[in-house]
Amino acid sequence: MRETPSTPSADTVRRAPSPPLPRVPWIVRFVGGVLGLITLVAVVMAIAGFGSYYTVVRYIRGHIVEVPNLTNETASDALEQLGELGLTLAFDEAMFHDTIAQGCIIRQTPRPGRRAKAGAPVWVVLSRGAQIAETPDVMGQPENEARRVLTQNGIEVGAVTRYPSATAPPGTVLRQTPMPNEGLRRDHPVHLLVSSGPPALP
Repeated sequence: MRETPSTPSADTVRRAPSPPLPRVPWIVRFVGGVLGLITLVAVVMAIAGFGSYYTVVRYIRGHIVEVPNLTNETASDALEQLGELGLTLAFDEAMFHDTIAQGCIIRQTPRPGRRAKAGAPVWVVLSRGAQIAETPDVMGQPENEARRVLTQNGIEVGAVTRYPSATAPPGTVLRQTPMPNEGLRRDHPVHLLVSSGPPALP
């Protein structure tokens, strides 16, 4: 009778050792490290370059702000407001104005609400106040001549009141308001008192 050969147990079977992993040559490891370092440096430089580009673009374009309303403001107040926004104040030639006080702003460029780049100038026109003229002396002159003189001086003739006079011919200016040589705003009229001739007899 043939004996069946016994099967060796798992404990007795020795596994063949795994073949060792091939070693990466040092030159490959060196090149890989250099490439990794170059990649890292490139990423950092790209980020820095973007930041620099953004900074330069912002510097070139400037910060955009809204221009405030400076009408009726004094030059010092306007300078303070514009300084807070990074804008500058520039002056055009001053002019007379009947309602805006001397030294205050009549108008501006750019207009209020417009947008301007920081550092840009805002041009303003300052008021020289109301234009004052000396009132011409028209007393003793005929009414027509008085009107002509006043009109030539840019002064409007106001109310004309007739009043009897025993000494002045009819149509002669007896009195004027304001009086001669008084300061007068050009938008204010001169009122006349004109002779209507001798008073009526009772």
